[in-house]
Amino acid sequence: MQLKNEHIYLRVPELSDVDSIYEWENCTDNWIINNQHTPLSKEAIIDFALSNHDIYSQKQFRFMIIRENDKRLLGCIDLFEFDIKNSKCGVGIFIDQTQRNKGYGNEALKLLIDYSFSVLHLNQLYAHVPITNSSSVAIFSKNNFICNGVFKSWIRGESANFLDVSFLQRFKD
Repeated sequence: MQLKNEHIYLRVPELSDVDSIYEWENCTDNWIINNQHTPLSKEAIIDFALSNHDIYSQKQFRFMIIRENDKRLLGCIDLFEFDIKNSKCGVGIFIDQTQRNKGYGNEALKLLIDYSFSVLHLNQLYAHVPITNSSSVAIFSKNNFICNGVFKSWIRGESANFLDVSFLQRFKD
């Protein structure tokens, strides 16, 4: 199975991605979505890019989102908290600030859904999305994720206020 369509494809991280990942992971504006509290070193990101990308042993997997026509790195889409016993996995999407609102996140999510249900044979995918992130909520909703609850004051926002988070689920058809 190829994880691609006419506009984008998904692949494992490579050393050529290190500078972009370093920038994304160390931008404090992004820490609200990746639950990070400290910067990462470039060496740590290099180690990650060179690591064994096996969802079964690592319980997570990052796909890099690449534009087909010019091979530009657009962002990443992650599977995390892989639970083979209960046949479920979390999903997170990050699109570079300069590439947002162009449909790439939606296309990547469609590819990941197909992979998750047809290759990994999962029963469900889920996402935790701050209710203030209307673009992300829309992408998941467009791909048949349903809101099955709201976690009140679940994460700390930028100004020390707490944000509600939607719990979104998509079940295998």
